[in-house]
Amino acid sequence: KLQEENVKLKQQSSESISKLQEESIKLKQQNSESVSKLQEENIKLQKAQTVSKLQNTESKRRQSYKRRTSSSNNISKLQEENVKLKQQSSESISKLQEENQRASSSNNKIQKAFQSYKRRTSSS
Repeated sequence: KLQEENVKLKQQSSESISKLQEESIKLKQQNSESVSKLQEENIKLQKAQTVSKLQNTESKRRQSYKRRTSSSNNISKLQEENVKLKQQSSESISKLQEENQRASSSNNKIQKAFQSYKRRTSSS
């Protein structure tokens, strides 16, 4: 009886060991698959992070270019406006000089007429 029971126990023990080994193999396989999935996900996240950094860098570069271009355009507009203002100023000066010359000429005529009047009145 003891021998039979011993044989049964050994058989049960052997079956339990086999089941545990199978379960261990399954768990190792599942673990390996989980590690692979996590590594793939990690690679995807790293790629996404790299793309995000590149987009951010590109966005900053564009903003910087827009600021420089805008500043350059503003300078160009101000220079054009300055040229126009100088031209208008020059034209205004020319007109004032012409008016001044006419006034001076008119003044000279009035003085000559007055001198002539004085001579005529003093001689009579």
